[in-house]
Amino acid sequence: VLEIGARGGLATREIVEGLGSAVHYTVTDTSRLFLDRARQVLGPVCGPILSFALLDPDHDPVMQGFSLHGFDVIVSCNALHRSRNIPVLLKQMSRLLMPGGLVLAPEITRGSPLQAVTVALLEEGYRHLEDQRCDTGQPLLDPEGWERMFIEAGWSSARAVAPSAPE
Repeated sequence: VLEIGARGGLATREIVEGLGSAVHYTVTDTSRLFLDRARQVLGPVCGPILSFALLDPDHDPVMQGFSLHGFDVIVSCNALHRSRNIPVLLKQMSRLLMPGGLVLAPEITRGSPLQAVTVALLEEGYRHLEDQRCDTGQPLLDPEGWERMFIEAGWSSARAVAPSAPE
């Protein structure tokens, strides 16, 4: 399993605990600071099934030391939208995933004023975007937008599943 954009590893711990020890799990982020924090938090708890590596998913993963089609599953929890160019990101992800592999990528699909301020202050706003989001001014994609991006990037199938309404 490869996790893209783990940041401090908050979601990672829950995922790894659910998978058990029969799986090798690679935690990645673009930031050494976040990766070191994840290693400090997760290493003592999750042990030897974890490895940690820097990965900029907007660039060729093979040139960054990752094996072509080396993962059965890619997980990314609310990280894909941080990409400069989602179509390029998805093509790079397909180089990491084995044929027939699975991507699980829960993403925020609706913005809010708090989210807009957070992105503006912490993630340099939206100036870095290089895809259709430049034209729309919206950094987040709705579920249909994610499905369309995956299909346009050459994935054989994609399904965005909205969360259930609270009862």
